Amino acid sequence: MKRGACPRKEASRPRPVPISPIRLFLICVSLPLVFSSTSYAKTLHGTLIRVCDGDTILVRVQGRKEYVRLREIDAPEISRRKQAGQEPWGKKARLFALSLVKDRAIRLEVEERDERDTYRRLLAYVFAGEVLINRELIQSGNAFFSPGRFHGRHASQLERAEGAAREKGVGVWDRKNGLRESPRDFRIRTQREESLFSRFGSSESKKRHPAKD
Repeated sequence: MKRGACPRKEASRPRPVPISPIRLFLICVSLPLVFSSTSYAKTLHGTLIRVCDGDTILVRVQGRKEYVRLREIDAPEISRRKQAGQEPWGKKARLFALSLVKDRAIRLEVEERDERDTYRRLLAYVFAGEVLINRELIQSGNAFFSPGRFHGRHASQLERAEGAAREKGVGVWDRKNGLRESPRDFRIRTQREESLFSRFGSSESKKRHPAKD
């Protein structure tokens, strides 16, 4: 060392902060939740074939017919044949959905790779242009917010839309003539399947997507 020079100090190394087993466990559990909604997210484009009810549409996508269940919403049940529904709300929800998507190109945002419900319907956020149909149905009081096993990317705005509809008392939230029973409770009470037509859609989907053992 040269005379008059300051003695060199060794760089202090930061001590590693120990991670408690509980904190490590919480990190491992939260990682799948953080990435689950984005890992396999994809966008599909299709054309509308039919609006089946307030929360289900039939779309032609990638050359095939696909029943699509609007993600994280639940619309009032519609009357079919001899089965009573939640009228007039079931028909109102269908007509409102039809007014939003008729003669429009459809864009589907799928959260997980080929994510489907128990009827093998594709779960998706549905867009007509820049309009999120899921949100419009909830915001207008034609459907309820119905979160799945995890919240998708648009779940928070759907939840806020329901809060706004409830506060305004529109549609099913009308304080005098609103819907007195949720679609889910109605299905349980009447022992009714969510969608009668889905039996046919389910059989078609199972041929393309056979169940794994």
